[in-house]
Amino acid sequence: MQEIRIQEIEGVRIGQAENRDAATGCTVVLCPEGAAAGLDVRGGGPASRDMNVLSMHALIGAYKPEGYEWCDELCEVLSGNVNYAVDYIARHFDGVEVSKPEGTYMLFVDCTRWCEAHGKTIDELEKALWSVGVAVQDGRMFHGPCHIRMNLASPLSRIQEAFARMDRYVFNAEA
Repeated sequence: MQEIRIQEIEGVRIGQAENRDAATGCTVVLCPEGAAAGLDVRGGGPASRDMNVLSMHALIGAYKPEGYEWCDELCEVLSGNVNYAVDYIARHFDGVEVSKPEGTYMLFVDCTRWCEAHGKTIDELEKALWSVGVAVQDGRMFHGPCHIRMNLASPLSRIQEAFARMDRYVFNAEA
């Protein structure tokens, strides 16, 4: 069987973005003329084991004229959520560090200094966050020994509510 590089196939475009600090990335294969396709996700710890509904609709919306406005609005909302979260963490969560991600709505949050200062493990921090209704993902699977991963693909009001709870009940809770 002859091996053909996907870049050599006429009518197929490929894009790739990554954020090494956040240990995340995305590859897009685009067929502007349309094509039947399948999806196979592989790797040591992909964040998604299959294509989610948001990414499927975003892909359709981004590459069809009737979806351009929707896609622009979605990007504006997600960028606003990321900016809000990064700024909030910097101003309110002493000992918590985050880099602004590029090309994703996922934050990779380093809680090492906060955990050390409060005598907590990352497991205890995650449990505290979940107990106040803030769903986070363990960052260890992304090579962050004391990290959490936060999904910001929600309405801004939900993000604001979650950050207020994290502030009041977890990161700045009265002992």
